[in-house]
Amino acid sequence: MLLHDLFELKTKSGSEVIMSYDENTERVNRGWVVDKVTATVDGELAGYIKVSYIPTEEFNKFYPNIFAWKSIVEGGGFNFIIDRINGYDFIYEKLSPKKRQEFLEDVARQFLGEEGNEYLSQFKTDNDVLREIQHIEAVTTKHHGNDFKAFVEFHVDKPNVDFIQVEPILRRNRIGLALYLEAAAFLKKKGLKLHASGVQSPSAVAAWEYLEKYHNVKYTKASDGSARRYLEV
Repeated sequence: MLLHDLFELKTKSGSEVIMSYDENTERVNRGWVVDKVTATVDGELAGYIKVSYIPTEEFNKFYPNIFAWKSIVEGGGFNFIIDRINGYDFIYEKLSPKKRQEFLEDVARQFLGEEGNEYLSQFKTDNDVLREIQHIEAVTTKHHGNDFKAFVEFHVDKPNVDFIQVEPILRRNRIGLALYLEAAAFLKKKGLKLHASGVQSPSAVAAWEYLEKYHNVKYTKASDGSARRYLEV
């Protein structure tokens, strides 16, 4: 089926399938946005597809460094940042000396307990504190940097299929296929590509196998060597 056929798509009974498009349909959650393409037949819901991703501008706001990612996504370690800095905007270089000192104090309490006071006594000036935060960031990156990089590669500006549903009575009418292709075309207008999700149901696996056989599915390779499919329209 060619892309232009989608605009004249009909069910087996001859009813026209109408597509509609909605951007950012849910409250931004930790940087993710959700776009939705909906199919209707005779004014009734026929199915929909949701795609989710983190736009670059949201990534920069929520994840300016590995500390923020550890706090928001991974959990543990630096969770106190969110409370201390009043939100997710943790760019320590832009903090006041007082806030940087408070961050280091939190690190000491979180990881050193009673030994924290002795640790803190080493840092006499704001430059000392800043250099130590940079050192902590370097150590954190050494241990978790590959995971952070994989997170960026998978989610930032790479919409993936979050959920697709076709009403049971209208299945086997090419509506699911149309939703995939329409979502890809919708994203293309924003300079994005529709990617396969990391975890797929058997029906999603079958759908992508069909798309790969009859449409233009390509692969992108991540830094860890893994391959990921996306739909080119």
